[in-house]
Amino acid sequence: MFSDLGEIGWILNLRSEEIPFNPFFKSIILITTQGGTLFLPHPDVSLTNNPNIQNHLKKANILSQKYPPILPSKVLCQPNQLNFSMYSQIK
Repeated sequence: MFSDLGEIGWILNLRSEEIPFNPFFKSIILITTQGGTLFLPHPDVSLTNNPNIQNHLKKANILSQKYPPILPSKVLCQPNQLNFSMYSQIK
């Protein structure tokens, strides 16, 4: 699981204009051996309305869902980069 916005942008090779003066977008990604799930705080993010980006995510087997995520029982992550809500779920 990744919650660092820079890492998520790098992993997916995506950028956004959602945050002023910043190429990243608010998100969390959970990666599995079969693909992954990109959790976004609201569905009207510029990423969800762009068919090219949706095709890019589909080819990588990445689903998009509304934030906050419900995490599986075992997650590999960096606890110091999680918010309290996510940390409480995996603790």
